Parts: sequence; structure tokens; C-alpha cells
Amino acid sequence: MFALSLLCLYLRFLGVFLIRKTTGVLIIMIINMLKDLVQFILIAIVVIFGVGIYYHANLYPDHHSMWYGNLSRWRLWTIIFHPYWELYGELDLDTLDGSDQRNCTKDSTIWSTDAYTKRCPEEDWTVPVIAGLHMLFANLLLVNLVIAKFRTHHILIKDYEKPDIELLLPLSNEDDEQFTLVDLHGRLATTLPDSSEKFSIDGYRNFLDPKMKYDRLRLYLCTREIEILTSASSDDSLPDIDLGSTSSSSITTKDESNMSKGIEVRFEWNVHIIRHFFPFESRVQNLIDYLHESPLREGNKMLTRINADKFLNPDDRLQPLLSGNSNIIEIAVEKLEIGGNSNDNNDEQLELTIDGDIESKKSDEKADKLVKMALGKLGDTTEAVAVLNQFTRVFLAGRPLDVQREDETIEGDTSPIYVSRESCLRDSIEELCHQKNLRFPLEVTFLGELAQDLGGPRREFFEKALIEMKEELFYTTPNSEIRLVENIEFLATKMYFYSGLLIGLSVLEGGPCPEFLDQALNHSENSEYWDQFRRGLNRVGLLTVTAGKKPSLKFIFRSSPSKTVTVNKLLNLLTCKFSVVGSNLRREEEKTYKKFVKYCREVFAGRRPPINLGNILSFCTSSSTEPILGFTIPPSMEFTTADFATASTCINKLNLPLIGNKEEEDYFSNFDLAFANSFFGLEL
Repeated sequence: MFALSLLCLYLRFLGVFLIRKTTGVLIIMIINMLKDLVQFILIAIVVIFGVGIYYHANLYPDHHSMWYGNLSRWRLWTIIFHPYWELYGELDLDTLDGSDQRNCTKDSTIWSTDAYTKRCPEEDWTVPVIAGLHMLFANLLLVNLVIAKFRTHHILIKDYEKPDIELLLPLSNEDDEQFTLVDLHGRLATTLPDSSEKFSIDGYRNFLDPKMKYDRLRLYLCTREIEILTSASSDDSLPDIDLGSTSSSSITTKDESNMSKGIEVRFEWNVHIIRHFFPFESRVQNLIDYLHESPLREGNKMLTRINADKFLNPDDRLQPLLSGNSNIIEIAVEKLEIGGNSNDNNDEQLELTIDGDIESKKSDEKADKLVKMALGKLGDTTEAVAVLNQFTRVFLAGRPLDVQREDETIEGDTSPIYVSRESCLRDSIEELCHQKNLRFPLEVTFLGELAQDLGGPRREFFEKALIEMKEELFYTTPNSEIRLVENIEFLATKMYFYSGLLIGLSVLEGGPCPEFLDQALNHSENSEYWDQFRRGLNRVGLLTVTAGKKPSLKFIFRSSPSKTVTVNKLLNLLTCKFSVVGSNLRREEEKTYKKFVKYCREVFAGRRPPINLGNILSFCTSSSTEPILGFTIPPSMEFTTADFATASTCINKLNLPLIGNKEEEDYFSNFDLAFANSFFGLEL
């Protein structure tokens, strides 16, 4: 047993060779070959048993003591002995033709009772014939087949060391135009970018990075009259190269300066147009960084928000945004607070206050003005998400709702409130009375907890407050109709007004949109209770928008199957970040991820009560469903060596503990404990 353990130790030590480029490739090649070898063994076992039984039945007829004696003396080993070694060329014809009569006996009374006495083989001319056919099939065909498959793996691995050259050809060449080869920087491929020597594939790879042998290079075959390269850019793994003022030849194009500079982005701001050139491999994040560092500032303001026909993620590439043969992208930007919400065309002095007076005509007029501004910008747009997006941008002021990147912070005016988890609704009503401007986003602090609200605590506060509101202010009739509870105490304390106001703020500040609201409004009555509730909704202009020119906004308050969190939806939302392929850590991470997927399926099936998939998403993002306007930073998942799962809800990141040597049930129990807990760290 010690020798076996030592053998396993030496085999496990082979993993050390994975860190080297040459030996690591060989280890990976061996692993892939073993998979093919398993398929060969399955076929060989069937052939070996078939041929072996034929040998035994003809060489040792009427042999019945198959399992006599101890394990090593079973006739099973005699059956497979000859056909197995024939795979390696050992024929042993003396036994197969029955001529080997040494150290054996033909006396059945001896060999049938003594397992240690060898029985002599009988002569049968068919056995050598079958042996010849078996050698032809097994030794020549099967063995050489598996060798050929091994050779295929060797060729594939070797091919990875060679660059894959891709030429992007024009669609037609009707005028016999002359073509020229262009590298990924838009330069004529006659010399290397630093003009040190003539262009070659190996030289170009060494120029990019002598230590990194790239597996794929992309070159362009273009006409000399082509205006810009519009195909997808080269490999993501290629580095950004600053060519500086190199003097190599460039293509003669319609606009040679634009070709060499890259993609021209025109930022449209009011009546001004600011132009800047970005490399072909740039992403939207490069535009954001440029705007953050641009000199286009006015006091404490800068251009920071990018608008386009579609939502742009920071990781989106710029080249797919090009159209036709143009290298120009036109993007509108707005004058904002630093990283803040849109104030373009808004009166910054337009403060929306409460001042303890729910019938303030002045506040209602200000809300109506904001609604008109939003409707004016929307034009004929009726799509619910677009309406909400524009209305949110017009209404909100001060600090932005969420951070835009993991490595940044946000500043600006907020409306700070302090609430207890046990009474979010009532505490928030007391806090809202003292807010100076409802247009500033709420900054929530849970009593006794340490988190700074950069988006996560606010979303969780709205979710808890709306749950309490539904339980206290609404009830369901036997006909499944949702009605408002009529309570004179709630009316006197203005609870209906502040509840309606909280719903409006939740919708505008990225919180949940209560699905019970649309049905409740459909059954509303002309009573002082409903009047007070509707005034709260309309203090932020929400009722005016839904009941006015944009009734489609009501759809965000209706139940929809698309809002349900499923296993696939949850896993698609949580982008997982793995380590390098082939590393030990990667294998551990994949093992952990599989267990997490299994846990999610257990939760979805109801086998981990009271946890549901909404609890998992809420633990990561402070929202049990995906917000109507989506997450500013896409949810992600990373791996950690801690014992319990943790999360950063402001950047929507789940830190998943590696499973290690934990038992599955213990690992799942830790998940249950973590996902049932939503505290942001407690003060000791």
C-alpha cells in the first residue's frame, strides 16, 4: 500500500510541469490522449474476451472448474492472458497449436481438483487461424488507430504555436483594383511598425511582445482607395501599441490622417462638437475615461454621460458601432455634476420639498414642470422603459444613484435617512419630513450597520419598505382584488401620502416597482384616503406621467413572467470570473461553480427553505429582481478562500468561497446561513 501511495504521489507531481510552456503542453497532450485511450480499451476488452473464450473452449474442452482456488488461480486470467499480450505482439504459438506439453497434465482427476496443476492444451487447427486474424485486427488495426489519434493531438498542440493569419478581403474587385496588406494599426505591411526591418509574421509577433507568442493575428487586405477598416478588430489579447511618431509608410487613402489616427468620435454638447481620435481597439470605457479627464469643465461640472441609440456597456468595442465605410461615431453628451445625473436644461434651483404640507401647490407645480420637461424630451416615445429612463434623468439631481465602475467613488448632494430594519416604513416617514429636496437621491443608513450607501443599501431599503407597506396599507379581497386599508390614524399621520411618495421614489431611484400598485389604482375610490395616497404618488409626478400622455408606464407595475428569477436567469446575470485555464486554482473554481449551480437548482426546487433565488440575487445586489433599468454595473461573481459567501452590493459582486474539502451539505448550509442574512456588517 505504501508503494501504491508513493506511485500516486509521483504521478500527482507531474502537475508541477504545467507551469512551464514546453512540459506543460506535453502534460495536457497526455491528458487528452488518455481520453482516447479509454475508448480504445473499451473496444479492446470486448475483442479480448471474445477471442479468449474461443481459445479456451478449443484448447481446454470440457473445463468446468472456472472459479476453483483463490483469486489468482481463477480460469478468467487464463482466458484473457493470450489475447491481451497479443496486442503487443506476443503470439506464443506453442500453446495455441497444442504442442507445449511441458509441466502440465492431461489427467482430469488431477487438474480438476488441484488448482496449482496446469492442464495441457489440446490440438485444434482453428485456434492458430483465429490468432492470426486477431493479430491482424487488434495489433495492426486497433493499435495503429489509437496511435493515429495520439498523433492528431500532437499536431493540434503544435499548431497552437503557429499564428493563425486571417485576411479580410473586400467584397468585390470589379475594377481590377490593386490590393495592399495592412496590419491591425492601419499601416502598410511593408516594414514593422518601428521601421526596424521588413515586415514578416514572426517579426510582427516579436514586435508586439517577444515573450508572448500570440496564437492569432489579423491582417487586412485592402484597396488603396478604401476609406477605413470596418471589420472587427484583432484579438482581445493583443496589447495596445503606442506608435508615437514612427515614420513607416502608410496607405494612400481618401483621408490619410484619419486612417492613421483611428476612429473619430464626435461628442455633441449643446451647439458644440468636440472631436477626438481613439485607436481601433478602443472600448466605450476609453470614452468615459477621456470625458473624466477632459478639460471641458465648468467649475465642478464635466461631460460624463454618453447617450446613443442603444445602451452602451463599458466593455463594448467601438468598431461595431461604425456604419458603412465611415470611421466617425457621433455621440451626444450632457453637462452633469461630477459623475452625476442629468441636469441639462433643468433649473438647478428647482427644489422639490415637503415642508410638512402635503397640499403644497408650489411643490405640485414644480413636479408638473419636471414632468413637462421630461415629456418634451420624450417626443413620441411610448416604450415604458424609455419613458422611465428619461423621466428619471430629468427628475433626479445631486449625486448619481450608483457607482459606474468598481474603482471609483461618487460625490454630490443626497437626502440622508436613518432607518431600522425592523421598521423601514415608519422610520422613513419620519425621516422624509426633514428632507430639503426630494430630487436628491436617498442615502440610507441602517442603524447599527457599517455600510456606506453607494446604491446597495438604498435598493434594499426600498424593497423592505414596500413589503411593509403592502402588509399594513393594503389587503386582498376574496375576489383577489387589492384594496387600500382605510385607517383614520394613518390618515392623520399622513402615512398614505408618504407611502405614495416612497413608491414614486423607489421607481425613480432604481428600487422595485410594486406590482400591486396598478391593480390597486384600478379599484381606487374617491375618498380622502385615496386622495392622500395619490398626492404622494404625484409629488414626484409619477401619477401625471402614467395617467397623461405616457400610459404605457403602467406596464412596469404589472406582474410578468419575465420578472421571475429562474436558475438560468440568475446564472446569466452573475458573470463568473475564473482563473487561467489549466491551473490548479481553475479546477478548484470550476468544482466550486458546479456546486453553486447545484445549490441554485436545489433552491429553485424548494429543497432549501426558506431560501429562494430572489434571496441569492438580493444578497449580491440588494434587489430580489432585476431592476427595470438594469444594473449600472453588471453583477459578477469571484472566488475567495473565506468560509462564508460575502457580497459588495454597491458594485453587485458575489464573493463565493471555494469548496475545498468541505462536504456538500456543510457547504450548502453555509450558503443557507449567508443568503438568509442581509446585514451590511454590524457595529460591535
